[in-house]
Amino acid sequence: MRSNKRTGITLIEVLIVVAIVAILIITAIGIYLHQLAKGYDARRKTDLAQIKVALEEYEKDHNCYPTAFSCVGEGEEILKPYIPDVPCDPRTKADYVYHPSTSTGCPSWYWMFTSLENTSDSAIDDLGCRYGCGPTYAYSYYVSSPNAPEPDKGDGASSPPSSGFTGYYGCYGGVCQPIVGTLCQPYWSDSDCQQNCLGGQGQPINPCTVH
Repeated sequence: MRSNKRTGITLIEVLIVVAIVAILIITAIGIYLHQLAKGYDARRKTDLAQIKVALEEYEKDHNCYPTAFSCVGEGEEILKPYIPDVPCDPRTKADYVYHPSTSTGCPSWYWMFTSLENTSDSAIDDLGCRYGCGPTYAYSYYVSSPNAPEPDKGDGASSPPSSGFTGYYGCYGGVCQPIVGTLCQPYWSDSDCQQNCLGGQGQPINPCTVH
């Protein structure tokens, strides 16, 4: 008698294998990208630490900090005596954000900002930058001179969300910033609305106090 049983791989079995392989590939890519981000962040922390040392050496010789410098071009020469090469951001190749106490004259302190890609990095919370740090709450990591004041820090309620600019500006934490997402009252069409934000006035009201 002949058997009617068929041998070989069925379509369902092929689909299961393909699905398992796809899951493994996606998981591997996710792990790789996460480790890559952590590597970039480690480099950023090292870069800022090195620049900070150079800035302190500069201050010892000039009794103030530079008003500006760069990782490329003529701006790099400002710190050349103190650091062989001013590092750029490892991914974007752009300058780190340097914010001296004054843009002219002789700055007495500074902040220097960047953003970490690994948002679970404990350094973000240690610095109080979970909801952003800096003049526009745009950064999650910074270093500063020993005498620098604390930079502005978002608190989750007064910080604007990260996408969907409405074309208007409002006061967040007493700072004039773009309104994104829901259009909150009061608002202004001019980005120079800082005079309306002095003393914390003009804060967005319900339903926009929490984003």
